[in-house]
Amino acid sequence: MLELLDIEGVRGLKFTDWNLFYMKRLLIRRPEITIFNGFDETLLSGLLYGAHGGIGTWYNLFPKLFLEIYQAVRENNITRALELQDTLLCFGDLAWEHGVRQIFELLMRERGLAPNCFRKPRQSLDKSERETILPELNKKIKEIEKIIGRYE
Repeated sequence: MLELLDIEGVRGLKFTDWNLFYMKRLLIRRPEITIFNGFDETLLSGLLYGAHGGIGTWYNLFPKLFLEIYQAVRENNITRALELQDTLLCFGDLAWEHGVRQIFELLMRERGLAPNCFRKPRQSLDKSERETILPELNKKIKEIEKIIGRYE
């Protein structure tokens, strides 16, 4: 990774890994670089370890949630940041249980944002699965909206 950062013009990277210790080591060795946290589930931890921001999947559906996590960390309001991250994790747990890509694509389609998000071959939920999971997803989305306001 350090060799990649030696390439002229490379100023940073998106760090999509669970090993935040490794990310921190990169920042210690190269304090001038910019690192974006990659996993939505670790945004709070990544920011606390020095990430400059994040790039992830659920940002497309809940931009305000991620912005509020970022702002809470910058304001040193860790209690608020943790509350927001935990809300995301409760939603994420449901998505992981039923397939993150399938759930993401379903919600993007349901909100009229994109009919398809991933190239073939992609897995999608059948009609029965969609009808079963949508009420649960909408309940989790309402919990997020209760904390941050309505999705815009």
